[in-house]
Amino acid sequence: MLKFVRWLTVAAIVATLAAIMPGVVPASAATGTRLEARLAATSADPLASGKASFEQRPDRVRFSTQVEDVATAGPLSVKVNGSAIGTINLGAGLGDLNLDSRRGQTVPVMNAGDTVQVYNAANVLILSGTLQSR
Repeated sequence: MLKFVRWLTVAAIVATLAAIMPGVVPASAATGTRLEARLAATSADPLASGKASFEQRPDRVRFSTQVEDVATAGPLSVKVNGSAIGTINLGAGLGDLNLDSRRGQTVPVMNAGDTVQVYNAANVLILSGTLQSR
């Protein structure tokens, strides 16, 4: 019984601290998923390069893709496992796609091993990579 009372006391102290210090997040709640992929060029645009990153935390989900040295003109389509999730508009061969649930955007859940692909306006694959834990 004494152990149970001690446990309740500790639980009450932790709850009180959490209530008076809302900016402090317990280590267990701060964990999440972080994935990255280096995007390799295909022969359709051999000088292009890029990277993709995915982050999922208890309060937020984000996905971003950055590309550079893209010779193809027009918008690029970003797909994950074959499903389109957004568009990159290029400027001087550079561009990015940033999705963030805090901005009300839909960010699909991703896992290690998922494939990120970038297609040009003619629907030709120019970059591809596999998400891995970082």
